[in-house]
Amino acid sequence: MFIKEQFIGREDIQRLINKRIYDLKDGYRQNIAILGDELVGKTWTIKFIFDNFVDPKIIPLYLDLNQPTTAIFLQKFLNTILFSFLKTKNVALPKENINKLMEEAKHHIQDTVTKIQEVSTAAKDKLDIYLFRDALSILEILSKETGQKIVVILDEFHNLESLKIRNLFQELGKKIMMQKDTMYIVLSSNKARAKKIIQDELSLLFGNFEILEINNFDTKTSNILIKNRLKNVQISKDMSNFLINFTGGNPFYLDKISQHLHKNSIILEEETITPFVFIYTLEEILFNRWGILNLRFQNHIDVLNSRNKPEALDILLLIAQNKNKIKDLSGLLHKNYRDINQKLSRLIETNMIYRTGSFYNISDRLFNFWLNFVYLERLNNLSQNYEDQVMSFRHKIEQSLSEFIETTKKDISQRLYELFILFSNDSVKLGKSRLMLSKFKEIKPLELYGSLIKRGFFCSSDEECWLIGLKEGDITEGCVCEFIKESEKIYKNNKSLRRLIIGMDKTEINASLIAKEEKITTWDINHLNTLLDLYGKPRLIV
Repeated sequence: MFIKEQFIGREDIQRLINKRIYDLKDGYRQNIAILGDELVGKTWTIKFIFDNFVDPKIIPLYLDLNQPTTAIFLQKFLNTILFSFLKTKNVALPKENINKLMEEAKHHIQDTVTKIQEVSTAAKDKLDIYLFRDALSILEILSKETGQKIVVILDEFHNLESLKIRNLFQELGKKIMMQKDTMYIVLSSNKARAKKIIQDELSLLFGNFEILEINNFDTKTSNILIKNRLKNVQISKDMSNFLINFTGGNPFYLDKISQHLHKNSIILEEETITPFVFIYTLEEILFNRWGILNLRFQNHIDVLNSRNKPEALDILLLIAQNKNKIKDLSGLLHKNYRDINQKLSRLIETNMIYRTGSFYNISDRLFNFWLNFVYLERLNNLSQNYEDQVMSFRHKIEQSLSEFIETTKKDISQRLYELFILFSNDSVKLGKSRLMLSKFKEIKPLELYGSLIKRGFFCSSDEECWLIGLKEGDITEGCVCEFIKESEKIYKNNKSLRRLIIGMDKTEINASLIAKEEKITTWDINHLNTLLDLYGKPRLIV
């Protein structure tokens, strides 16, 4: 069972799922799809909710589909139904022993057990669409026989495709439509494929799945997790921020690295995380051949090599070095755009990279760092001496930490100027909007005369001009109204003017609506960090 003090964040997801469960008890059923990258905390969140959930009117049924095979899927499904029901009756039995589970369960749910025996016997021949349909119908019998509602959690549900059953998702969709007393929560790390399944292959349910996207932690939650895992050991703000930038706020990586930092500081009797402890810990789990994260990332490489994809690995390594536009990749690999596009598409399908406009980036930020700091180091280091490689790794981490701290000390205006000069007529998708990042000929700082937005930039390219206002905190309705007046005063007759407000926090709803009506673009900290990622610059940690 998850200990409450160890679980951090995801309060909004917890509240919503608990509300949907209680809605189910009242006769309103809303299915949920939780989508997010690997290790972002989907399973962690669901297990925390249901490990701490007790309600005699609800049967939670969790099924892990990370590696489903025809041989074990059905048996696992049947076992889970019996085990989950008996758990609500406070009966503890080994989940793997279906005979003991059925023996105990038949005293409570005879009809359900009879159907399970029938399906289990038939499964000895072959798992096909008819047997799959029969298996799902057990849920209806169970709900009717017990009077309980059922919550089915299918973790990595897109992997049902590997069962090779024709029209499986269409059949699943029909059953979900019919089973009014059963709520489905589906989880997937393959966001693009999961959305396609929900929208196309579960077409009868289009609009009936509430899609929640779960992302890495923000700065505040990341800091809470780090401090929680370090307990009484102190860490400087610079190191904590570097760790958040390094991992991208991924809760799994933050958890593992912070726990190792705590362990090493206790061993070395340090009350504060020193640079030595920090660098040694990263070496231990990222560089050491038996380090937990080194093994994980090396496995990614081994999978590519086992599939004889040397060119895919070459592309990945170039993207890791910020050669992340198709024109860069085409020139460096001496391949035409069509060939490169095909290989990029395959990497996108594996979730290793993602595309936004002209850019391709590695989905896992820490994996990107590992490719640069570890894998390329081993490839390029002429010395095969392990100690030499370790020293080089330590130096790179030390240098990277120093550069990060130096960058974060710069004024936000300076950091934005250094970002704007990198624009080169690149297309990019920020949120739901696509835009062209013009190559600026001139970038001029501005002092504005408003009380809410006091500074900004005027940038010009061959095609257009940008008037940019910079707001330290939230973008409010007042900020937008003030910016409209200021922009009309300064550049009233400039028809090619694009207006942009950049806020260091969130944008209020009314402010966003007014800005949209006035054709003013608003960027928040997430938009800026997306651009900094694409151009290989450290994130803004505020």
